[in-house]
Amino acid sequence: MPAPRPIDFATLWTLIKERGKFTFMGLAFILGPILLLLPMLFVMPTTQRPSEKYDYEEIVRSGTPATARITDISLVTNINVNGQSPRLITYQYSSNGQPRTDQFETFDTERASALRPNDTLAIKVLAGESVIPSLKPYSFPRIALLAAIPSLFALIGLPFLLIGALPTLRKYRLYRYGLARTGTVQGITAQPTRNFSGGSTPSYVVSYHYAGSANPQLFGESSTSDLLFVQEKKFGDPVDIFVSETDETKSCLVPRLAALKNNWQL
Repeated sequence: MPAPRPIDFATLWTLIKERGKFTFMGLAFILGPILLLLPMLFVMPTTQRPSEKYDYEEIVRSGTPATARITDISLVTNINVNGQSPRLITYQYSSNGQPRTDQFETFDTERASALRPNDTLAIKVLAGESVIPSLKPYSFPRIALLAAIPSLFALIGLPFLLIGALPTLRKYRLYRYGLARTGTVQGITAQPTRNFSGGSTPSYVVSYHYAGSANPQLFGESSTSDLLFVQEKKFGDPVDIFVSETDETKSCLVPRLAALKNNWQL
């Protein structure tokens, strides 16, 4: 492998802009929802009831049995699954001689519907937290729901990102490690590209052939926006190219300005 050539940021940015429309669309789909949801992740814990953070399994396993009196049973009406809403049970119990109030949310509607205010029930208490072991807990999956939103957008954005980034990475590798060869121009075709402002950027596709170590006649195409290059070159003229050190069918034009700025010794 040849020694890697230096590549400054301006050259890298030029490479990214060649497929920038797809790359930036992909990044917008992937990063946009994440940036919008990050503040919600910080706010969300403040909207949860303390009981939603309890470790139900640990309290059932290691908690101390106690008796509680139900003070209220209400429906959580903002959550509805198949026509059913979870029950929020509020109860009081004594811990170290002090009265405490706690809540327990459950979707076990069959058992919970049999309970009434002032009924007593068995609970377990651990470190100031309590649960009703005879009922299954329910906690709204806020984190999972929030994670699903950026995941959906990521699935949409990933193809755009790959379409933009993979050709850029291949060309970057050619700039960095490609073998310097000489090709012969076969044709130059105008192919203006659309930018984000709605206008077009002059761009040209240069077709050329070159000789490989195993194949004397290889063909390649590479894009350029170098107007001076386009004005100077014509059919049959020699042109500097980079050829992949691992696959001679992969090649690109040597960018004239980048070669000067980065002092590439070709």
